[in-house]
Amino acid sequence: EIEDPKELERLSVKELFRQNIDYCLDL
Repeated sequence: EIEDPKELERLSVKELFRQNIDYCLDL
């Protein structure tokens, strides 16, 4: 389990980035 805020932030950024890529691919 991840308790480090920096780790969580990095994960969320990765998720956002991936979603952004998916969105761009859908265009």
